[in-house]
Amino acid sequence: MKCSLLMNVSTTIVVLLRDSRRILFTLGDLVRDTPEEFHRLNWPLLLDRGGVPVEMAETANADDLRAHLTDELNLRLVVFERLARACRENQGTAFVNAHWREFTSAAMTAAEVALTEDAPGLLMETTGLAMFAEQDADVLTSLVFLQLAVLAELCDEWTLRIRERSAEHSFEEDLRTFADGGTTVRTHPDVLHPLLDVGEGAGAEPYVMHALYASLCRDHDQANPEALRWAQLFFGQELLAKARPAVIRESTLISARRAQETIGYQEAWAAAAGWLAEYLNEGPLNWPSDASAELLEAFTSVAGKLGHPELISAVMQESYKVTSMPVGEMVAYVESARLTDEQGTLDILTKQADHLVAAERVDDLFLVAEAVRKRLGDGHAETWLCHALNTMGRPGSVLARIGETARPWEYELSVDLMVSLWQERASALSAAGRTAEALDLQQRIVVLLGSDSPRLPWAQTNLGLALMDSHRPDLALPIFEEAILSIGADRQLLTYKARALRALGETTPAEHAEREASALAAERNEHESAIEPARRHAQAG
Repeated sequence: MKCSLLMNVSTTIVVLLRDSRRILFTLGDLVRDTPEEFHRLNWPLLLDRGGVPVEMAETANADDLRAHLTDELNLRLVVFERLARACRENQGTAFVNAHWREFTSAAMTAAEVALTEDAPGLLMETTGLAMFAEQDADVLTSLVFLQLAVLAELCDEWTLRIRERSAEHSFEEDLRTFADGGTTVRTHPDVLHPLLDVGEGAGAEPYVMHALYASLCRDHDQANPEALRWAQLFFGQELLAKARPAVIRESTLISARRAQETIGYQEAWAAAAGWLAEYLNEGPLNWPSDASAELLEAFTSVAGKLGHPELISAVMQESYKVTSMPVGEMVAYVESARLTDEQGTLDILTKQADHLVAAERVDDLFLVAEAVRKRLGDGHAETWLCHALNTMGRPGSVLARIGETARPWEYELSVDLMVSLWQERASALSAAGRTAEALDLQQRIVVLLGSDSPRLPWAQTNLGLALMDSHRPDLALPIFEEAILSIGADRQLLTYKARALRALGETTPAEHAEREASALAAERNEHESAIEPARRHAQAG
């Protein structure tokens, strides 16, 4: 029954100020007589501060709280006035370089509130933002690109600290300060992946870039296309910190909460398997040869940080009944393989090379690829190697090796092999930010396969992803739907469909697709699908 009576009851209002560890609140009529119930809540946990004390500041009423909040926001907006002054003196870039730590996510959120909400009393100076975007960009877009500049500074600083073994700050705390809690890049989610590409191209530490990127994807409800790469880097950093604490300091590590929120079980499984294979076959990380128990304990500890303490024993039981081959054995295996079973040979080789990819041992991959070339030819060798390089997040290396356009000998390959090689080229173009060229190549791949090819749903999915990168969710959506009709419900395809629907503003259908994807994930034994549907439809073909 709908109640039409107006209840004259004041509301409890709570404002969490994470950066200053303060909580502003005013109690409503329903809890004013029992304030102990309100204070019994774990407010430090809501602020993501663990056991750190927080200041509770009660205000008399909603108007009083609004006045206090306006004062708090204006304190965070002072830096924009200083930026505007610097820009008038042609010192804008120098100011950001010197004072980027003042542009916290709290300051950015305050600026966003001032720009987008009806908030009398907020003093926002916008003239300093124009230098960060194209001339005709709106103010909010300029704010987004200012934040990207700040995040780039954060990556540069932590890249230097990790390489110089400095421990002045906590990386986790900096991620909380600059990447968490309502950052403005959520209004432009398409800038996230280019941020990653630019950072790696500029020589940023991959662990730093991917920790930031994974955090932004989490906060803005975006699927992380680099989830496996991030999981590999997380495991590597944690294991090295345990093996060589004097080299990899604890201050560079992220919190268990962030790890669990940014790394799924599938990616954790694949990363753990890769690093275990690396140790079991060739003993990296400079652990003593008699320290197997200690190393496995370290692996278990890292898995426990991810919330899966049982993971390592499961990987050991199921993945290493036959351990991965050392490089010399891989080369010998290729040299002795039967030429009548080319794909089977390459499938085994790809699985066995996971530990090389996880450890980024490019030179060893080149050795194996050369053996493939001698035995199976250029097409198989380049496709196999470029897939490994793309998995490692090295699009520049792929394009440098096979070029940006097809070479004459590629047209002599079988259609399936040509398509596989072209897909690796398209993936590299996309990862390098060359979306128009990647889209063109994905369209050619679909045409090349033809309507009767069993690989068509895979090619359609890749085309849909290229259209999403090109800001055409309206064209991507029917392609994802057609692929689902062709092969049936698939968790990753449903996730892509949901992303396209959200980009089109279709919130309710997007939520329905996400629920379908979640239901499929719950039904599946996660570790058995660790290398399946996403790779099947969006990478390997």
